[in-house]
Amino acid sequence: MSQMIWSFETKDFKVVCEAAEPRFIDPLVHSQEVIDAIERGDAMLTHLHARVYWRGEEVGHARKIDCIHGSAPLPDDSEYRHAFDSAVVIDHGHRHKVARWAVSDARKTLAKIRSDLPDLHLRQTT
Repeated sequence: MSQMIWSFETKDFKVVCEAAEPRFIDPLVHSQEVIDAIERGDAMLTHLHARVYWRGEEVGHARKIDCIHGSAPLPDDSEYRHAFDSAVVIDHGHRHKVARWAVSDARKTLAKIRSDLPDLHLRQTT
């Protein structure tokens, strides 16, 4: 089951990023050390899926699977230090990367159909 973790919206466009926990951890992809960390709760494994909508229609998407988020020790002055030794740290780089890929896919799609959409204006990229 996917959960929306981030979205951005303008007048005509909307970018949505969803995360889902995989049903199983593939031992052919991940080392035993990573699998053990996930099972202990010292790390988290997610699959990300970003979609771009133009006026409600999906025009781009991208996936990034097997994103691992590790844990970091809590500071000594943390109010939660008595209950937990560490906290899972989410790496937002995964989310940003999949969103950029989806936007790139949307640009390609919209460039192909630009002649059919006279009121579509895309900013040029370098």
